[in-house]
Amino acid sequence: MSSNKKMIIGTAVVLLLFVGVIVGPKAFSGFMEFRAKALANNKVAAKQAPEPILPPLLKEADLIGSIWNVSIKGFTLKVSFNADGQAVAGSDNMVVRQLAKAKYGVESLPGKWRIEGPKLYVSTTFEGKEVKTDLTISGTRLISKEGMPVVRVK
Repeated sequence: MSSNKKMIIGTAVVLLLFVGVIVGPKAFSGFMEFRAKALANNKVAAKQAPEPILPPLLKEADLIGSIWNVSIKGFTLKVSFNADGQAVAGSDNMVVRQLAKAKYGVESLPGKWRIEGPKLYVSTTFEGKEVKTDLTISGTRLISKEGMPVVRVK
């Protein structure tokens, strides 16, 4: 390689490093501010007043064939309620499905559901343990334990 090319490449590397040292901390600081604002917004949303509880209007027949987005630990799962108290939880997120397939050998989890009065009980088995949750039926909506609405997709 000629000395001119070496000089140009060396100068470019030094300039890139210089720019990285000058711009890098500001970019990182900007990212951290953005992250802090996002976390603050999540906390504000979580502290909103809980949904008022209405008399339950959803029956078993209303839930069969329906699909709901349920947020669990930052992930949104689609839960399908099928006949005979059968349910399936999965995700539209390809990364989540690939991770689940790689780690657990499945892309979705079968489960069970039932209604008792104003409560909808949902359960599945995960890593050999039964995992349960209960949702409150409020009118034609479902409310999580934290008081947040569960979104109906279908």
